Amino acid sequence: MQKQKLRTQWTRRAARLLAGRTIISVGYLDETSCREMSWDRSCLVLTLDNGLHLFPAADDEGNAPGAIFTDAEALPCLPVI
Repeated sequence: MQKQKLRTQWTRRAARLLAGRTIISVGYLDETSCREMSWDRSCLVLTLDNGLHLFPAADDEGNAPGAIFTDAEALPCLPVI
């Protein structure tokens, strides 16, 4: 039950932040930003119409960049590079 409650709470928070937004640009994190994160590789960054940037990390602490998996047959993974 506790896990479901957490899922519901985080879904609501994410929905308030992201629902209805539009992706206005897509690119990989630049070298300066990677250095600031102490990462030696880069990941995809999605920029939304409100200026918010979304990028995947390997864990909640941001220890490494993360890949994005899709259900698109032609592009199943947007890799870490």
